[in-house]
Amino acid sequence: MVPLGIAEDGQLVAAAAIDYAYWDKTAAEFAHRKEFKAKRRTVLVAGAASERARQNFEKAGWQLRSGLRG
Repeated sequence: MVPLGIAEDGQLVAAAAIDYAYWDKTAAEFAHRKEFKAKRRTVLVAGAASERARQNFEKAGWQLRSGLRG
């Protein structure tokens, strides 16, 4: 389960506390869920993300920000 929230500006934000994000069937299904429609969507990844994951999330309309573990 990935926590979701709506920012004050209406942006949909998903936060994934994972070490490495990669693109697979599950990621594709998540990125293309119809109920996640918003003008701006961001997925936050605590660890790293593959270039393929980054490219495919962006194609699906998401901004992917990784390396957020502090």
